[in-house]
Amino acid sequence: MVGRKALLWCVLCLAVLGLLRGEALGEDKEWVVLHDGASPAFQRYSIPLKFSPSTSTFLSGPTRKTASKRVEDGGEGAYTDRLDFGTGVDGRDYSVLLREAGEVQFISPEAGRLFAAKILRATGNDAPETVKEGYLFLQKEAECKVEACPENVGIPSKEAVPATLRFTVTSSNAGGYEGSFRMSIGGSLSGSIVTDKAVVSVSVTCRESLEQKDRSVTLSVKPHDDAMIGGTVNAKVSDVLALGSTKLIVEKVAADGSEIVLAAVHGDLVQSKMQGRIPANVPEVGKPFPNFARVDLIGRRLVTLDDLRKEAGDDGFVALLFGDLKQVLPEHYGGMPQMKQLSLDERLVGEMLKKDVEAKVIVGFACQELSLTNLYEKWLGSDPGFCLISDFSNALQVQFSGSMPRGYYGPPSRGETLRGQLALPEDKVIAALISGRGELVYLDADAGKELAGSLIQMNRLMREPKPEAQEKR
Repeated sequence: MVGRKALLWCVLCLAVLGLLRGEALGEDKEWVVLHDGASPAFQRYSIPLKFSPSTSTFLSGPTRKTASKRVEDGGEGAYTDRLDFGTGVDGRDYSVLLREAGEVQFISPEAGRLFAAKILRATGNDAPETVKEGYLFLQKEAECKVEACPENVGIPSKEAVPATLRFTVTSSNAGGYEGSFRMSIGGSLSGSIVTDKAVVSVSVTCRESLEQKDRSVTLSVKPHDDAMIGGTVNAKVSDVLALGSTKLIVEKVAADGSEIVLAAVHGDLVQSKMQGRIPANVPEVGKPFPNFARVDLIGRRLVTLDDLRKEAGDDGFVALLFGDLKQVLPEHYGGMPQMKQLSLDERLVGEMLKKDVEAKVIVGFACQELSLTNLYEKWLGSDPGFCLISDFSNALQVQFSGSMPRGYYGPPSRGETLRGQLALPEDKVIAALISGRGELVYLDADAGKELAGSLIQMNRLMREPKPEAQEKR
């Protein structure tokens, strides 16, 4: 008897352990990694997200237009035309059947043409179901409330998600009808955490794509202490989030949208208001150069100064030039002088810097404008021997020029720049030499007129056993 009880007890324990193990496995999430290889030393913020239906737009699908098809004669009162709108954002196919409602007579001729309509929805090869049936006027938008499966739209919810169909039917010059269709989902996907210094809130929205990498994120930081400064920033989840002098990235998001993980790649999330008035990252020769994070426009990846230093090695150097790469101007060009454009092409710059230097030299250009032809025809998909990074925190603000650059460079109005963070001139070519150990060896804050001289001086310093730090302002 005792043996039987012991056996039953073992079976019960195994069953409980199996359930617990199943719950634990159920907690494992599938992640969409947006920035791979971020340093483990970065501060992480894991924020659970919850979807709440509301009148605000979470996702607005693309507008689809189509022409009607004639339906075989089904007798009196049958539908005569069909509009197939294709797949909605919920992954199901939508169609509308039409027939002119001659049985309804209006006293006023200005009422318009009335049609009987039936909205159909189908999943895969399943038979279509009727979503709604009623009347609509030609050329006037019709609206219909439906429900979408949360798994199909990447929303963490155990209940169906409310969605809205909007479509318009008009007469076609070729006979028949034309239709315009759009599906949207209202609500907010958001969450927040409380740290020892602030409340960190995040909300996520979509545009016309359900892909996690195409979503937008709004980050808000509200400090507990009034003497500290917070702020709000909005960007695509794949961009660098610039909050003051702090730079964050969305490292990964849960495939079901239930969680987002941020990584602070530079600066403190919360800073004092006094720090906000005084530039804290002014580069000073002989001292460590402030770290930064920017998008490599050729490699299409996020790079930091630490990454470039590691590539150079402790005995190597990072030569960083702030300026747009030289473009050949047409003979008839009569624009203003290109104050922030390098006077030498990138190939010659690299040769002058590396001439007779035994140590490894990493050459980097921080630009605000770039030739689209050069990017796609010369560099993309290859190793040009240098790193080309966005001067702007948001790489989408880099201006891509055609055959002719802009005639005048004023102060940037498109967003925050690395120049601005380092309190460097916005309208000059700047040359900086950083040792592999991170120390600023040379700085010329106005190297545009004598770029060759600055490059020769940087080359000399790299060839010396112990370079003597130099600065030109």
